[in-house]
Amino acid sequence: MFGYEESGYEECGYEEFGYEECLHMSAAPRLSPSLRDVIDKYRQLAGGFGCPLPLAAFGLSTEETERVFGIFDEDYHISRFFHFTYELAAADGSSRSYHINGFPQSHVALDADIESIL
Repeated sequence: MFGYEESGYEECGYEEFGYEECLHMSAAPRLSPSLRDVIDKYRQLAGGFGCPLPLAAFGLSTEETERVFGIFDEDYHISRFFHFTYELAAADGSSRSYHINGFPQSHVALDADIESIL
């Protein structure tokens, strides 16, 4: 979604030790999206600042969503521009809940002033 590369497995010849596949040692660790990446994705999907956007729309795993947005929420200079809300799931189940620093959240709206800190 944000230009990550997924690590692959390959045959490595250690079947005698019970390892049929192993991680290629040159596989790069998966990078988290930057603040700029999140803002750009938010603007693209929400159509502008101030509109609540489901956290699921960012296309990250549950763990990655909670970790990335938790980091932004813990930083005072960033968190004042993030407005998390918890909206009950629609009848079609389109809203997912995440735990951002211990609180259930489903949506985020960003203030336009966030661009002042980039």
